[in-house]
Amino acid sequence: MKFSNRFQSGIVDDWRENYVSYLKLKRILKRLALDFRKLTGGVGTPTRASPAARLSRTRSDLLVNNTPGADERKRLLPAGVVVDPKTEFFSTLDDDLNKVSVFFTSHWDSLASEWGKLEAMGALSGSLRLSRGGPTASSGASSVTATGDARPPQAILKDIYIKLIQLKTYCQLNAAAVKKIVKKYDRLALESSWPNYHARLSKEAWTHEADLDDFLERVQNAHTYVNNELYELDNDPDVIKAGLGVGPQGVKLILKPKWAALALVVAIVLFFVPILTDNPPAHRCVSLLVFITVLWVTEAVPFFVSSLAIPFLVVVMRVLVYAEPGGGVMSADDAKTLILSKMFDHTVALIIGGFSISAAFSKHHYELQIASIIQQRCGHRPWLFLLLIMLLAWFLSMWISNVAAPVLVTAVLQPIMHDLPANGPYVKALVLAVAFSSNIGGMLTPIASPQNAIALGDLPPTEQVSFLSWMLVAVPFGLVAVLMLWLYLLLVLRPNDVKYIPEIEFEQQHYTWSHYMVLAVTLLTIGLWCTLSLTDSVFGDMGIVAFIPLVIFLSTGILSRHDFTNFSWPLIFLIAGGNCLGAAISSCGLLTIIGDQIQPALQGLNLWVTLLAIVAFLSVVTTFVSHTVSAIILIPVVIDIGKTLGNTRQLVVAATLMCSASMSLPMTSFPNVNALMLENELQQPYVKVVDFIRYGGPFTLLLMVLLLSFGYMLLILIL
Repeated sequence: MKFSNRFQSGIVDDWRENYVSYLKLKRILKRLALDFRKLTGGVGTPTRASPAARLSRTRSDLLVNNTPGADERKRLLPAGVVVDPKTEFFSTLDDDLNKVSVFFTSHWDSLASEWGKLEAMGALSGSLRLSRGGPTASSGASSVTATGDARPPQAILKDIYIKLIQLKTYCQLNAAAVKKIVKKYDRLALESSWPNYHARLSKEAWTHEADLDDFLERVQNAHTYVNNELYELDNDPDVIKAGLGVGPQGVKLILKPKWAALALVVAIVLFFVPILTDNPPAHRCVSLLVFITVLWVTEAVPFFVSSLAIPFLVVVMRVLVYAEPGGGVMSADDAKTLILSKMFDHTVALIIGGFSISAAFSKHHYELQIASIIQQRCGHRPWLFLLLIMLLAWFLSMWISNVAAPVLVTAVLQPIMHDLPANGPYVKALVLAVAFSSNIGGMLTPIASPQNAIALGDLPPTEQVSFLSWMLVAVPFGLVAVLMLWLYLLLVLRPNDVKYIPEIEFEQQHYTWSHYMVLAVTLLTIGLWCTLSLTDSVFGDMGIVAFIPLVIFLSTGILSRHDFTNFSWPLIFLIAGGNCLGAAISSCGLLTIIGDQIQPALQGLNLWVTLLAIVAFLSVVTTFVSHTVSAIILIPVVIDIGKTLGNTRQLVVAATLMCSASMSLPMTSFPNVNALMLENELQQPYVKVVDFIRYGGPFTLLLMVLLLSFGYMLLILIL
């Protein structure tokens, strides 16, 4: 097994932030190698220089001072910006060593304190007291009383032993990572840095395994003393798991009880308050909708777990009704058939197809090549890089839908984001920019998102809007919107923490049949998606076309079963649960009831005021209900309103654009969900629900203003 894989598999999840940044250090070395290849004109790596040559002019000196890449960066970057890979490498490594040292000391003191509790309880013999190396037990536990821990001494000792095993594994893994990465640097730069780091490590407390082994032996002896019999802790199943790096003992509670209780209480109150007494299924649906929304907003449980609860709740709460007039509440048998069919619809199929293309691109380094090209063009201007990524997502969404586009764009961005500050404003701006740009891109053509096709399909034959007419309205509006989004993100997030986009280094591969196969199948799939209006009698839906790359890549070995299992299945089930919730809202007629109440109030108003009311109403509805479901239910209502005014096309197109413009919560569109599920190398999300509320909410209001001004002008002039 490669060390990188062994390092990743040995990490304790709860300690993930406190390990040496091995993967990041490897990427820095790749950039160092890239600079050297620029220096030598791409010839390759020469043989090791003589000692005299190395002393006079090391390879890294050449890299820092004389490479074309370094000169270019010095010329292009603002004053004070340092992007020297050698400096970055040692700075990152030194920070990591300090981080490991602080973490080790903290845990050693904590374990010594636990040992001190047992001493305070009088559970240990004097000969077992900890005194060798490091902090002493008494230093952290002199004030601990016998009532400080209700557990029996055996349980405390076992817990200490498990934590010591984990700490020992942690120290060994970090020491091995430091040795490995420094020696990689020495081989690349023709230097001898390892002896200095070896001497430094020998002085670090966390590298002294003898102290840990002594502590472990004392805990084992104490356990035998307390039990009055020999029990080898090393053979305990929990200890074995800890030694294998499985993680902390026991099950970690991820449920947030307070927020879960709040969601349950609110849902129960709404369930018993008489709101829609004339339509009990719709009344129960309100309770269900609020319950799931609170779970999503508060993150009381993981998002996909909330979604997995939706099919069960929809069936047992009797939310679904038969489509026939007077059909009544749907039986559990019929409800389960309908709701399970919604778990895998054309949107889910399209997402899986997008994942297959993204995985194939990744295996053949296409996304690295694209990222490298973008970085070379505007890496020295992060603000321009942000705009270019937004336009890429915007343009791709126009032609391959705003479901497939964000998957491909985030695949391009991932290698770059790994080298940026994980919690910084620039990375957050990138993730939100891709999501919001894809939402805007979903407005641009009738094939860009499902709600557009639904709107065109519902329009009467005499009020049809052509493909070109739609684009003449949507493309100028969308272009202004995406530029406004760019300025908005620069203003509110102020992403000034990144001065330069790191270079992307990857191993150039010789093109084989699989490279050409991936390109051919991808272009074929995109072409079929773009021309589906001409071939829908053959394929029926974009989701069916999405199976083409999936089947070809898996059957030819381009993707393996392992690749397939590595798809983001939590994201897929999150979307599936959202589909079920949308089906429930549609079936019970909840939005129809609301629409019927609004329609009479709009009679006699002029076009602009009517548009204002519809847009405001849709901005609220699409915050909680998916864009597609909102279009399915409300576009017919908008058509009826438009008939009374004689402006059906204008109102329907405006309403459809607004369906894609709501960005206050992540669950109502796939680009938002995709952004929410993106994680860094520490398996931490780049953005949270609160970020969509904080930044997506105000931008939704800005899009409303844009639609009621510039958009209104386009609608009048063109339609």
